[in-house]
Order: sequence, then C-alpha cells, then structure tokens
Amino acid sequence: MLLPATYLSGLLLMVLALVCTGTWTNLYKTALPYRYELFNFDLAIGVVLLAVIAALALGTVQSGELTVEDNILVTGYRLMAWALAAGFVFNLGNVILLSAISVGGISIAFPVAFGIGLTIDAILDFFSNPRLNPLLLF
Repeated sequence: MLLPATYLSGLLLMVLALVCTGTWTNLYKTALPYRYELFNFDLAIGVVLLAVIAALALGTVQSGELTVEDNILVTGYRLMAWALAAGFVFNLGNVILLSAISVGGISIAFPVAFGIGLTIDAILDFFSNPRLNPLLLF
C-alpha cells in the first residue's frame, strides 16, 4: 500500500482530494439533464470504481508488505458487510441532503440535516452507553 511519506506529500494529496471533490458539481452542470440529487448515484458509482482500480493497481506496488488482496482475505465478512452498509447509508444520506438542497436551498437544508443527524447520534449514543447523564444529554 502506498502512503505519503512526508507531511508535505500528505498535505498535497489532501488538497488534490479537495479539488477533486468539488469538481463533481461543475461536472453536473455540463452533464445530461439529470436531477441534481440523482447525479450523486453516478458520483458514488464512479468513486467505487476508481477506488477499486486504484487499490488493485497501486495496492501491490511494494511487494514486501501485505497487498490489497491479502488484506481482503484477512478481513472478516462481517466487517465487509458493515463497511458496505455504512457506505449505503452515507450515500442515502447524501441523496436526501441533495434533494433537500434542490427543494429548500442550501441555507435551510444543511442546518436541518445537521440538527437531525446530531439528535439521532445523541440518542443512539445514549442507548448504547447508558452510563451517561441523561439530564446533560437531553
């Protein structure tokens, strides 16, 4: 697996990832007339395909370390299922957020989505760890 060796290379890779993340909205403007929130499906499929290609191509460069195939064989099926479920929930949340942006605007959709997410997270955290103080939490 390739990892950035210096702080500068890691920082440059983060800036590159930020630039690439912002380009999908500009690509939407030049694409066929898709609905805004459904264009996220194409983004998700493209990200998964690119991640698989990059993992298979760059994950076997250093032969002294474990390759991507070795890591997949070591990982349990339950952890892979959790990762797939988390990706599905994350992309479903993105589609819902983008549909709210297209209906109500970004200034309404982000605070509402953030507030709902924070509330659900606090409730789930309380029930998974009941030793917290409910008075301070709620």
